[in-house]
Amino acid sequence: MPDNDTTEKGRLQQTPDIHAFSHLAETVLHYRKLLIISVHIVVFAAALILAFLFAFNMHVDRKWLVGPFPFLLLAALPIKLIVFGWYGQYRGWWRYVGITDLIQIAKASLFSAIILMTLWTAYGLYGGLVLPETWPAQFDERIESLEQIMIQLRPVENELTNLTAKRKPVPQDIENCRRVVNRFFRWYYKKAAILHYSRKEVNKVIETLEVIDEKINALHRGGSARTLKDRIGEIKKEKKRLSKIKVKFGRHQTNLVSLRDMVEMAQTRQILRRIEEANPSEEERSKTEARIEQLKGFWLQIHGVIMLDLFTTIMLLAGARMVVRLYHEEYFSSTPAVLKRFLIVGAGDAGEALLREMMRIKMGEYHVVGFVDDDPVKQGMRIHGVPVLGAVDTLPKICTEQKIDEIGIALPSASHKELRRVVQVCQGTNIRFRTVPSITDIASGKLRVSQIRDVEIHDLLGRDVVELDLDDIEHFLKGKTIFVTGAGGSIGSEMCRQVCKFKPKLLLLAEQAENPLFFIERELETAFSDVRILPLICDITDKPRLRQLFAQYKPQVVIHAAAHKHVPLMETNPGEAVKNNVIGTMTVAEVIGDFGDDNFVMISTDKAVNPTSIMGSTKRIAETYIQDLNSTSKTHFVTVRFGNVLGSNGSVVPIFKKQIADGGPVTVTHPEMRRYFMTIPEASQLVLQAATMGQGGEIFVLDMGEPVKILDLATELITLSGFKPNEDIEIVFTGMRPGEKLFEELSIEGEDMLPTRHPKIGIWKNIPKDRQTLRSEIAKLIDIAQDQDYDAIVNEIKVLLPEYLGDKNNNNNH
Repeated sequence: MPDNDTTEKGRLQQTPDIHAFSHLAETVLHYRKLLIISVHIVVFAAALILAFLFAFNMHVDRKWLVGPFPFLLLAALPIKLIVFGWYGQYRGWWRYVGITDLIQIAKASLFSAIILMTLWTAYGLYGGLVLPETWPAQFDERIESLEQIMIQLRPVENELTNLTAKRKPVPQDIENCRRVVNRFFRWYYKKAAILHYSRKEVNKVIETLEVIDEKINALHRGGSARTLKDRIGEIKKEKKRLSKIKVKFGRHQTNLVSLRDMVEMAQTRQILRRIEEANPSEEERSKTEARIEQLKGFWLQIHGVIMLDLFTTIMLLAGARMVVRLYHEEYFSSTPAVLKRFLIVGAGDAGEALLREMMRIKMGEYHVVGFVDDDPVKQGMRIHGVPVLGAVDTLPKICTEQKIDEIGIALPSASHKELRRVVQVCQGTNIRFRTVPSITDIASGKLRVSQIRDVEIHDLLGRDVVELDLDDIEHFLKGKTIFVTGAGGSIGSEMCRQVCKFKPKLLLLAEQAENPLFFIERELETAFSDVRILPLICDITDKPRLRQLFAQYKPQVVIHAAAHKHVPLMETNPGEAVKNNVIGTMTVAEVIGDFGDDNFVMISTDKAVNPTSIMGSTKRIAETYIQDLNSTSKTHFVTVRFGNVLGSNGSVVPIFKKQIADGGPVTVTHPEMRRYFMTIPEASQLVLQAATMGQGGEIFVLDMGEPVKILDLATELITLSGFKPNEDIEIVFTGMRPGEKLFEELSIEGEDMLPTRHPKIGIWKNIPKDRQTLRSEIAKLIDIAQDQDYDAIVNEIKVLLPEYLGDKNNNNNH
C-alpha cells in the first residue's frame, strides 16, 4: 500500500496546479469577449491576405502588399468589427455552434463586403477629388532618385565582384575598383540635391563606400599574402553590406511605385485632363491611355479580392468555430467506461437531430449503434457515420445481434398506434424505451430533440389532440365564480387546471381531505398567479356548510367531481357509496337550486351504464335525480359520462407500475378484461366542452375510442420498463373482483344516442322516471344505507334500477 505521507504530499503538490488551472480558466472567461474580438481581428487580417493570394495566383507581390492591402485592411477591420458585433458574433458560445450561427456569419460577411466594395468603388471614382494632384510627381521624383543611385551602384558592385572572386588581387582589378568608386563619389557630389528624399539610405551607401575605398587603397599599397587575403575578406564583407542596402533600395522603390499606382488609380480623370491640356504627341497619348487602362484593370482586380475576402472570412470564422466544437465533442468529453448501446427508430430529421445532439453532449452515456426505419430508400445508408440497420419489424433481431440497451423513438409526429407497434414488436426483449418530445414542443422551441424521456403508457394509449371550441368555453367560464367539488382528486384537480386557463373571477376549491387540497392550491397559485383561488374544507353532505359558502361567494358554475369511485371498496362499504355519491350529489344540487345558480355539471362514469356495482349504481341514481331536478329548477343541470382515465388515483396504471417496481407479479383480474382509457386533460377538456352545450337535463357521453385489454396494458408496461413479460415479471390472473364486469358499455353511437356538434360528444336518450316515485325510492335507499346492510341496499337499488345486476355478477359474501 502507498505510504500515507507520500500520498498526502502528492495531493498537496497537485492542489496548486488545480488552483492555477482554475484561476486561468476564470481569467479567460473574464476576458472572454476581448479574446474573441482579438481572434476576429486575426481572422479578418488572415482572410484578406488569403483573398489577395488567391487573386494573384498565390504570389506575394509588393505591388499589392504595400498598396491596396494595408488600405483595405485599415478599412476592413473597423467595418467588420462593428458589423460582426451588430450581428452578435462576440456573444456566441463556440462549442455549441450550429447552422444558425453560420448563417449569421455569412450575413455579417456579406454586409461587410458590400460596405468595402462601396468604399473601394468610391475611392476609384472620387478619390482624385481629395488626393493632391502633386503626389504622383513627388513619387516619380523619389522613384527616379532611387533608380539613378542603383544605376550608379551597379558598376561598383560588378567591379567589387571581380576583385573578390580571385584569390590573389590583380592590379588592374584594383585600379578598376578605385576608378568606379571615385566616379560614384563625383556623381554623388553633383547630384546630392536630388537624393534628399532618401538621405538616410544614401548616407549608409556613402559610409560603406568610404570604407571600401579605404580598403582598396590599402590593397593597392601591397603587403604580405596574408595581409592581402585579409583585406580582400574585409572588402567582401563590405560588398555584402552594400548589396543589402541596394536590395532595400529596390524594395523601397517598389513600395513607392505601389503607392504611386494607388494614388494614380484615383486620379485617372485628372491625368486625362492634363494630357488633353498639354496637347501631347500621339505616342505620349497612347502611353498615357495604356497606363490608365492598366490602372483600371488593377482597380477592378481588387473588386475580385473583396469578393474573395467574403468567402475566406466565412470559411475561416466558420472553421474556427467548428474546430472548437469538434474539439469539445471528440476530445474534451469524459465518458463513462461502459456506454449504453442505443438504437434510434426513425432515420428522418428528428433522428438525425437526436444523433447530432447526442454526439455533442459533453457527458455522453450512449453509444449510438444504428437507425431503424421502414423507408426502403434509407436502408443501408449512413447518417453521421451511423448505419440504418433495417426496418421496424426486424427490431428483435437487431436488438439481439447488436446487444441494444435502449431504444430511442425519434418519431415526434408519429401516431399512438405507430408508437405502440414499436413497443409490441419488441416484447420479450430487456430494453428501455425513450422518445423525443412532440413535434409541437420542438417547433415552438419549448423543448429540444435531445431532451428524450421514457416512453409512458399514455404515449401508446393516448389519442389525437382534442379540438375544442375555446370561444364557447371562455364565455362559459371567464369572469365567473367557479365552485369545484372534489378539487383535490385526480379529475377535480385537472378540472381546476383547465378552468384557470380561462381566467375565472374566483375559483373555489371544495375538498374534504386537507392534504390534497393544500397541494392543489399551491400548484395553482404558482402556475396561475393572476387567478384568485380560495381553498375550502367542505363535506358535500354537510348542507349548512354548503349553504353558508353559496351565500357568501355566490358561485355561477358548479363542477361536481366529488365521488367515491373505487369499485371493490364500495362493494364492502355500500352505505358510504350511497352517502357520498347519492346524498352528496343531492345536497349540492338542492343548495344550487335554492340559490338559483347558473350551471351545474356532474361528472359521472361509464360504470353507470347497466351497472353491476354499488359505485356504478349510485352514480346512475345521482344522474336520475339531477335530471329530474332540472325540470323545475332555474339551474341548468347536465351530466357528463366517461370511462377510466390514465394515471388517476387508484387506477390500474399506477398499481401496475408499483408492482413492476417491486419485482412483480403484475396482477390482472381476467385475460379478457377490457376498459376504455382517456387522459385526464382530455377528459377534463371534453367535460367543459359538453357543459357549454347543455340546455339542462342532458346526459352527455364522451367518445372513449377503442377499448384496451388490461392484459395488453400490463404486457406493454412491463416491456416499457425494460423487462420480459412472464420471464422477468410474471403476470398473474386473480379473478374478477366484486362489482367488476368484463366490458364497460360506453359508446356515442347507437339508437339510444343523439349526436352533438362535437364529434366526440353524444347525448344519451332515456325516459325520465316519475318524480314522486323516484324521490320516495331514493329516500328509502338513504334510510337503508345507514345500517350498511349490503343485501338490503342491493334490493332497494334494484327497485330504483331494474337493470342493476350487481348481486349476480360479483359473488359477494355479505
